[in-house]
Amino acid sequence: MEYRQVNLVSQDPVTRHLVVSDLDGTLLGSDHQLSQQSIECLRRVVDSGITFAVATGRHIRDAEPLLAPLDRSVAMITSNGAMVHDASGQLLDKQVLPEPTLECLLDVSQGFRVHRNIYTADGWLVEEPNEKLRRLHEISGYGYEIVEFCPRRLTDVLKLFFVGEPDRLQTLHRRIKSEVKQPVHVTFSLPNTLEVMPAMVNKATGLAKLIKLTEDSSAAFGKLNTMAFGDGMNDLEMLEMVTMPIVMENGQDELKSKLAAFQKTSACDQHGVATYLAKYFKLGKHHFGSGDEVVNTAPVFAENE
Repeated sequence: MEYRQVNLVSQDPVTRHLVVSDLDGTLLGSDHQLSQQSIECLRRVVDSGITFAVATGRHIRDAEPLLAPLDRSVAMITSNGAMVHDASGQLLDKQVLPEPTLECLLDVSQGFRVHRNIYTADGWLVEEPNEKLRRLHEISGYGYEIVEFCPRRLTDVLKLFFVGEPDRLQTLHRRIKSEVKQPVHVTFSLPNTLEVMPAMVNKATGLAKLIKLTEDSSAAFGKLNTMAFGDGMNDLEMLEMVTMPIVMENGQDELKSKLAAFQKTSACDQHGVATYLAKYFKLGKHHFGSGDEVVNTAPVFAENE
């Protein structure tokens, strides 16, 4: 099936593009893996000179194996913005929770009957095993270490996150907002996952570091066009800051409600990110489903007669 692009937003040849995508529920399918269609499309994106990055709540050691099939170097915003690496793997930024803040968060969440997790720069720490979480990360081979949560012994803490019943987490969320006096950033990556990062740390702040790097390295080019894909509330700030925000059809209802006017693409299991990119950047015949996957997008495609 041939497509021609109509009513396309102007793509000035001197414009530089930076594309960033969330992983789970966005770039990855529900099996938490890259599809072959996505791999092929993203290789074309990177090889064409477009800057591509991922932004995820996962630890960098968890995310890297999932992206290995790309066989391409990409920039990475991990731990919901607490760590930022460029495409060469160089650390651009690291933000950690101060010890008094961590101590207060652990005190407030004690006895809440939720599973408490800590990401440090070096690894993933828990107080007790959680088989469901362990299985979720089997594909990457990333696992946790069981330790006692003693703030004085914990260093380089990137984020603290809680997994449990949504109603219980909503109560904990309110408790953190009312009792933790130190500034922190709190978000739900999933209804059953509440995450706490250092103040003013989220995927948007991480993306700002990459935008600055890209602008500095391409000063001879014209404007920088930024595009982002996301499905969860921890993607909200990132989607709001870019010039082209795209929400996944399978996105959380609260996100889709808040960003109802934003462009949408098809669900992660329909290769929504790859479908959108292949059509927008005219990368060839990448038709990964029925042909109707892109919904309410700026590039409009018409079938050739």
